[in-house]
Amino acid sequence: MASKVWRFAFVGALVVVATTGSVTLILAEAKPVKVSLITQTPASVPAIPTADIAQEFSKRCPNVSITRSAEASDYSLEAVGGDRTNPHGQRLFKFTLFDHDGNVAFTTETRQLHNAVKDVCAYINK
Repeated sequence: MASKVWRFAFVGALVVVATTGSVTLILAEAKPVKVSLITQTPASVPAIPTADIAQEFSKRCPNVSITRSAEASDYSLEAVGGDRTNPHGQRLFKFTLFDHDGNVAFTTETRQLHNAVKDVCAYINK
């Protein structure tokens, strides 16, 4: 009989630990990182649509939300698309991430938009 009571107490303790662990994870994921977007593109090159950038962030970095308010953001992202091309004629995407004080925190240059977003996400989530 004592053995059954002990087993029940042990299983009950595991359930409490598992429940507490999941509550902690939910609380840790509650606050998204806010990024305000600054797009700059030369007149001769098509602009990167904000919707495309936001869509890539939602796919690759769901904890990041794009906002128009620079004051409410954790970072500002300057997204420049295609002011020059690589030797193969492919458009380059240059992203510069600024911290809340306006200092450059991270920069990347890639041939594809999703890779630029992936690089920024990796920096934010490190």
